[in-house]
Order: sequence, then structure tokens, then C-alpha cells
Amino acid sequence: VPVPFDASLEGYLEYLRGQREAPTEKPPAISVTAIELDGTAATDFVTLQARLTVEVTEAAQPVRFPLALSEAVIQQATVKANGRAIFGGKDPERGYSWWLNGIGTYEFDLKLGLPIRKLSPWRRVQLSLPSSPVTSLRLRLPVAASATKMVPDDAVLETSTLDTGHTEIRSSGFGSRL
Repeated sequence: VPVPFDASLEGYLEYLRGQREAPTEKPPAISVTAIELDGTAATDFVTLQARLTVEVTEAAQPVRFPLALSEAVIQQATVKANGRAIFGGKDPERGYSWWLNGIGTYEFDLKLGLPIRKLSPWRRVQLSLPSSPVTSLRLRLPVAASATKMVPDDAVLETSTLDTGHTEIRSSGFGSRL
């Protein structure tokens, strides 16, 4: 085994102590634990009520929360929390952000307006979301849907026709892209 010229037993023992005392992995300062979307589609836009549950574990200083939602317009926002939530602006690429100050649970209740993209013969809705282990969507369409597709393909998708002739889409597990 090659040994460096200036190696010492004391240096090696110090190295071993440092390895044992290495800092353990810390949880993230912020974590989105659930996203729930409920809305109705019209001809040119979708109105969504978005509820996001966010856990903050860092109290020393405010933590930036990248909310995403860059394709949407926030029409109304309410944040319930023990700490403070301060709007941080909107970046065209990364979407909306908030500064959260204080440990605990933050509940975002947002009313969103989202355009429907018309790519003949399809109509498409796209929305960037923060990563979360729990995601759910309930969307009512004003017509009977002939074909519905959800990306990613492994998302759970259920489509039903209501008594009114409208379509209701329910989905979960769609991750950070709707």
C-alpha cells in the first residue's frame, strides 16, 4: 500500500475522527407535502383553486419557496401560517416565489387563471408545479370529452361523464408537471 512521504499516525487518526464526526444529512429547509387542484374549464381558460401544504424546517432566516406556476395568473392568494409569508415576485422562467419565515406548516390557497392552448384538434392545459409526494386534480369540462391524456403516463387518470353532459377528470400522482 503506497503511503505519502509526510504521513503520520496522528494525522491518520485525526482523519478517522473527522470521518466519524462528519455532519449528518439535514432535511431540506422547505418541503411541499401536498398539492390539491380543483377547477372548471371554459372555452379559452381554466379556473383552478390550488391548495398547497408546505413544511418549513429552518427558522434562522427566511427561506425562498419557488412556487412555480409560471403558466398561470394568481387571481387571489391566501396563506395561513404561524410564520410570515412574503411575496417574492414572478420570474418568467421559474414562476412565482414566496419568502417564508418561521418553522411550521404553511397552507397556500390560490385562485388561478390558466389559458387553454389550442393545438388542432387538441386542447391542452399545462402547469408547472413544485415537487410533492401527493398531487390531486379534479377538473370539470363543459363538454363530453372524447379522449383525455395525462402526462406523465404513470399518473392515475379517471374520466367520467356527469348527468349534465359535462366531463369530470380526476387525476393523482402527476408530479411537478400537469
